[in-house]
Amino acid sequence: MNFNPVPTRNTSDVEQLVSEEMTKIRDAEIAKGLSAFLVTPRLETRLWEWQAPHKEYPVWMVAESQKYDYGIAFSDYGFAPDNPWGLVFLSHKGFDADYCWYPTLESAYKDSRLIEEYREAASLAPDSDRREPL
Repeated sequence: MNFNPVPTRNTSDVEQLVSEEMTKIRDAEIAKGLSAFLVTPRLETRLWEWQAPHKEYPVWMVAESQKYDYGIAFSDYGFAPDNPWGLVFLSHKGFDADYCWYPTLESAYKDSRLIEEYREAASLAPDSDRREPL
C-alpha cells in the first residue's frame, strides 16, 4: 500500500499508462471490449476509509460504463503499487474494497461487469455477415 507522495501525473501520463496496458493484452476480443469503455482519463479524489483519519487521494477514471454505475480507476495510492487498477462505483467516492484492485488493467476488466456488458451488447448487435432469406 502507498500513502507517500508520488510525482504528480497528468492526463497524458495516464493515457500512456493505459496505452502500455492495452499493448500487453494478447486476446483481441478482450482488447476490443475494454477499448469500448475507455474514456479520456479524468482526475478525481477518493476517500481512503481503511484507516483513521480518513484521507482523500487522487485517482484517475480510465474506463466507465455508459449504462451502469461502475468503472475502472488507476491510482498511485491506496492499494498501489501492487494493485493500481481498481473497479469502482461511479457514485461512490471511496476506494472500495481491496479485492476490487488489480495489478493490470486487463485483470481489472476481466473481473468487472464491463466485460459482461460488452458481451451482452455484442450479442444483441446485428450480425453484418448474416443475410436475410430471399
